[in-house]
Amino acid sequence: MTVWPNLIVTIVLLPALASMFQVTSESPVPLGEGFVTTADGVELFYQKFGEGAQVVVAPGGMYLAGEFPRLAEARTVVLFDQRGRSRSAPLASTESLGIRYEVSDLEAVRQSLGFQRISLIGWSYMGLVVAKYALEHPDRVDRVIQVGPIPPRRFPYLSQYQQELTRRHGVQNTARLEELIQLSKDSSEPAAFIRPYYEVAHKALFYGPVVETGFRSDFYKLANETPYNVWRFQLPAVIDSLSE
Repeated sequence: MTVWPNLIVTIVLLPALASMFQVTSESPVPLGEGFVTTADGVELFYQKFGEGAQVVVAPGGMYLAGEFPRLAEARTVVLFDQRGRSRSAPLASTESLGIRYEVSDLEAVRQSLGFQRISLIGWSYMGLVVAKYALEHPDRVDRVIQVGPIPPRRFPYLSQYQQELTRRHGVQNTARLEELIQLSKDSSEPAAFIRPYYEVAHKALFYGPVVETGFRSDFYKLANETPYNVWRFQLPAVIDSLSE
C-alpha cells in the first residue's frame, strides 16, 4: 500500500454536482493567462485566479472557469486546457494523446509556473489524471479532490456506463448526437454544433440548471471543442490509454 503523508483525497460523486456547482452565466476575469510548453513541445493554455499562498491546479479549465475560481478568494487557482483541447494547441495525431501525457502535462504546468506544492481538482477522467499525478509526485501534492471521477477499472464499467447513457438518451437523442458529431467534422463554424451537442448530451447526465452555462465564455467558438474533435479524435484515444 502506498501512503501519502499529509495528503487528503476527497471524492465528490456525480449526483452531488447539482448542489456543489453554483452555475454562473459569465466567466470570472483571470489575473493572468498564457501558455505552458510541455516536455514534447505542446502548448497548453492556462489562466490564473487569485494570489493566495495555497495553490490549486485543475485540468479542464474550459469547463470549470465559472466554478472553481471562487476558491481564489484565499488561494491561487490555475485552470488549464488539456492538450488538443479548447485554447491549447491543436494536435494533428492521436499518437501524443493519453493519460501518461496528461500526467506529464500537469507536472509541466507546476514547474513552468514555479509552484512547489499544489492541490489538485480532477473532474471525470481528469480525476484519474490527478490521482496518478499524486502517486508519482507525492512530495508535490497537498490535497486531491475528485469530482465525479471515472471508475478505478476500465472493464466492465465503461461498457456499462455507455449502455446506460444510450438508454437514458433514447433513440432520437442518440441519433441527434451522432448527427452533430459528423456534421461538425472539418466545420469552420464550431458554434453551430458545440452548444446544440451539449444541450442534448447533458440531458442524460445532469438534473437541474444546465451546467454548460458555467463553461468558459469562449468555449462554444473553439475548433478544438467541436463534437467530432472531442468525441471521435480526443477522448477515444484517452480512453484507449487507460489500459496502460
